[in-house]
Amino acid sequence: MVEVKIEEEGMTTLTTPKAILVGFALIALSIASLPYISQTIPQASAEYETPSKIMFHGEIQRELRAVAEAVRNIRACNSPEIT
Repeated sequence: MVEVKIEEEGMTTLTTPKAILVGFALIALSIASLPYISQTIPQASAEYETPSKIMFHGEIQRELRAVAEAVRNIRACNSPEIT
């Protein structure tokens, strides 16, 4: 049996105050770098269209029944006739 020993040099435990300080430093760095990043990365934009008609529950059920009926009619037209 071979034992592998891994030594962690330079690793220190990170206490809660140090972790909070590092977190705040990262947030400050990201805020400070915003002017430089905005010059290199274009701003994203999104557009949306407002729905022309809002369907209510009853209307949705009616439309689904109409679609189901249309599918049944297509299947009936495409099925071979049994003689």
